[in-house]
Amino acid sequence: MFKGLAVLNQVAVVLGSVVQLRAGIRSEPLTRRKIAESLLGWSLPLNVGVLEILWFVRYLLHKGRAPEGVDEPGADRTGSELAIAHLALGVLGLLAVRFRGMFWFGTVVGQTVFLGGVATVHAREIFKEKMYLFDVLMSLAHVGLLGIYDPLEAARPLPARRRRRWFGARSS
Repeated sequence: MFKGLAVLNQVAVVLGSVVQLRAGIRSEPLTRRKIAESLLGWSLPLNVGVLEILWFVRYLLHKGRAPEGVDEPGADRTGSELAIAHLALGVLGLLAVRFRGMFWFGTVVGQTVFLGGVATVHAREIFKEKMYLFDVLMSLAHVGLLGIYDPLEAARPLPARRRRRWFGARSS
């Protein structure tokens, strides 16, 4: 079920980005930064927000049992902590709809450290079953898109002439 949802998310990210870029092409020229911004604007809420919250819900539906293959003392507690980490990332992903710039930077860094760390711990499974490969590839894609988007550029104030026009003030 989750693999199908991950594929559906990727289709929604690409289609949403294409529609958004096509709709805005008349008002602004298409740039690499605009494409990266659009892809991140769709990917963070769907791939980080929705999928991470679904991992949290999956844990709840399994009634707090430890993850498969973990039979050590304290495994239920570790599973609960892992579920809360997924929930925290999911909330950050959903908040990315409203906040941009450096918030996106923090969200991507958090996702990359967490999912990259999980993937490192399970490196053998990645090569055998390709189980965590999606997490690694998605984190790398977000880092690359973030580099193109340049969140510091988004945080810089608009030039004075553009700012006046944006807020409706008349230039003298």
